Amino acid sequence: MARRSASAKVVKLSATGLAKAKAELANVRKTPGELERQRKMLDFVDGLDAGAVKSLLDDLATKPLSGGDDYEAFNDLIARWTELDPAAALASASLET
Repeated sequence: MARRSASAKVVKLSATGLAKAKAELANVRKTPGELERQRKMLDFVDGLDAGAVKSLLDDLATKPLSGGDDYEAFNDLIARWTELDPAAALASASLET
């Protein structure tokens, strides 16, 4: 499965789209096999805009991270956010410490 190029179009999500993104994230996290799950997760986050990433991070933050898949999803979303909006990601990190 080829990775998207850096020029791949990022789609902004509506509220309905965000609900679908949360459902898709849940499905990706259930993918059997570590490598296939990583591939799907990276493809998934590549298609998100900064607002969608922040909303998904906010949703994850409402629950305790309980395992490797939680941390993997959180880290991939943080990495994507820092690519898209480094100032906001850094500001948020500064507030958390």
